[in-house]
Amino acid sequence: MGQRNSLYRKRTTQVKYCGIYLDVEGIYEAAEPQTYDYPGSSAEFDVHKVYVETTDIMDLLSDEQLEDIELLAVESFD
Repeated sequence: MGQRNSLYRKRTTQVKYCGIYLDVEGIYEAAEPQTYDYPGSSAEFDVHKVYVETTDIMDLLSDEQLEDIELLAVESFD
């Protein structure tokens, strides 16, 4: 099995979703390359909070919307 050399890191980024700028907090894990004995992994972001200005709106978002925001967050780090 390959060795996982990246650490989970708390990160904050800003994304534009449906024309609205959101400040997103969560845990980011960088992608890991494939090796002979390890299939590698893609980058991931686990959203913990979603702010519009100073208001956390995470509880108002659907699972599908959160997935979209997670993808946008990963793109902002790559």
